[in-house]
Amino acid sequence: IDVLTRFGSISPTINRQHEQLLNVTLTELASDRHVIRKRAGSTIGCLSVVISDPLLCRLVESLLSQIDMAEGVGKSGKRKTRQARTTSESSLSMSKDSKVADTRALISTMCTVSGAVGHRLGQDQIDRIVPIFLRFCDPDDAIAGD
Repeated sequence: IDVLTRFGSISPTINRQHEQLLNVTLTELASDRHVIRKRAGSTIGCLSVVISDPLLCRLVESLLSQIDMAEGVGKSGKRKTRQARTTSESSLSMSKDSKVADTRALISTMCTVSGAVGHRLGQDQIDRIVPIFLRFCDPDDAIAGD
């Protein structure tokens, strides 16, 4: 992470490897180990600052697509599923706990990227982020003062 932060945008050698770094870290977001998912998210956050606009767009679209395929669950336990999901998709997917952990890692990573390079996101991407994230928030679960 330090190498990316310090030399990610000025070193031609590292510049050529941005796409490979992005691909590897995106696959690590689905790791079984929490530590690996957390480090992959941090690495993607640092990488998002120095990658090109086309790669950033691909990164955001990849994260949003994966989050969009997940199910939202509020604290009250009410399911909020995507209408486009089919029963065959959910039967082939991982266990419930690992899906929730993956979704949390994806949302956390998207928040890290948005915080780091929100000014570089396009209006189309922002318009897509809000409805997806609202699916994971239940207004009935909100507590005054939060």
